[in-house]
Amino acid sequence: MVQDLPPVPAQTVAAPLPGQNDADIRVPQVAFGLAIASGLDWSDLFVWLSALIHARGHEIVRVKGVVRSPAGRLLVQSVHRVVQQPEILPDTADGRADDVLVFIGRGFAGADLARSVRGFLGRGLEPFAPAYTTQTGGGAKAQ
Repeated sequence: MVQDLPPVPAQTVAAPLPGQNDADIRVPQVAFGLAIASGLDWSDLFVWLSALIHARGHEIVRVKGVVRSPAGRLLVQSVHRVVQQPEILPDTADGRADDVLVFIGRGFAGADLARSVRGFLGRGLEPFAPAYTTQTGGGAKAQ
């Protein structure tokens, strides 16, 4: 049953919304990826990633990628400071890019991430800007 709502008085003013940090408004969200060199110790990479998310999780909106490990292909995902347990994926022969992590957030650039991981691991990863296409259903996927 639908009920009619009472009319809103003319003097009604909308409640103010909580303010945003001015920096959040001025700095756009960006996406950068890191191509992981073959032979890089995946466990060291995860220690670096955990430290990065702990320290800068407020700036990193999303991390997603597939990393090769001794256990197989690992799906890596996080949203802000919440890191999902890596999931082992089946091997595929469809040419998908493994050993890539994509970061979405603000206040950093691919070069910043590459410099950070280079300082931690002693060697760098190659930063790149991922290209996206729209998928059916409104999602996006990296090309």
